[in-house]
Amino acid sequence: FNSANSLIKKALDRGKEVTLFYVDRPDFKSSYKSMIRRAVQEGRHVDAPDMAGKHVNVPREMLKIAQEYRIQPRVGLVHVVSPEGGDYRAVGGPLSGDGKDAAISIRDRVAPNQSDLETQAREAYIDYQKGVQNGSEKPIPADIQRAIEATVPGGVAELSRIAGGAPGPAPAQRSQPSDPPHGYD
Repeated sequence: FNSANSLIKKALDRGKEVTLFYVDRPDFKSSYKSMIRRAVQEGRHVDAPDMAGKHVNVPREMLKIAQEYRIQPRVGLVHVVSPEGGDYRAVGGPLSGDGKDAAISIRDRVAPNQSDLETQAREAYIDYQKGVQNGSEKPIPADIQRAIEATVPGGVAELSRIAGGAPGPAPAQRSQPSDPPHGYD
């Protein structure tokens, strides 16, 4: 919130208008699989717990921003819902008007549980590796694969077995944040 709030204030101080877009892809499993595809293309890894945490926390941060700027006509909020294989829907505008509808739409969305999302990330990774085996997905470079396996919840040996390779080095112990409370009040 603080980082986004600072950037919004700087833009407003310069006389600019600001519109925040929250693109909501409710199917986290397919979303994480897309993150893996981008990681392979760009040569970086994606941290499953970090991505799951963002998926849980970003809506809350958007609602804090909406509350902070609720009467500011130069700050807008748009909520885009992009279901897998379906037509997207967008609602929003300036927070002093239709942006309130975006805030309501974000508030009323189903609140995900981080541990459930981490499980979906694991399933997405396994599905991706099966796609590599059948030729429908690009292979993951070994260094990126080890990095992903270090963060995907579950046994590295099992993930590597599915991937058809040797397990990477044992992952460092991670401190897991507790699941945040449900709801967006």
